[in-house]
Amino acid sequence: MVTAKFVCSLITVADITRSRDFYEKVLGQKVEADFGENVSFGGFSIHLRAHFQNLIENKVITANANNFELYFESDDLVQTVEILKEYKDHRAIGSRKVIEEKLGLYPGEIKCLEE
Repeated sequence: MVTAKFVCSLITVADITRSRDFYEKVLGQKVEADFGENVSFGGFSIHLRAHFQNLIENKVITANANNFELYFESDDLVQTVEILKEYKDHRAIGSRKVIEEKLGLYPGEIKCLEE
């Protein structure tokens, strides 16, 4: 029997620099590997949409689908939301709502969909 090892989720982004800046500077994620068109943060990677589309033989990539979520937790939800609001690139949040879920396990969780 062959066992496959899960490595990470990958999302495509229109602007790799802008997206990397957001995950590093706003959400404090650490880059584990930078391959130019693909940047890995460990549990997830971002990949330049135009490059990825070429890899999949120019098949259509649907942006802004609502069938995927990157899940982050914060010790200080109020401060995290303020940082998101003050981020220089307001398109990072746009009209999306930040949602707090109380699951009984953690003090506060936020969700914000990537474009």
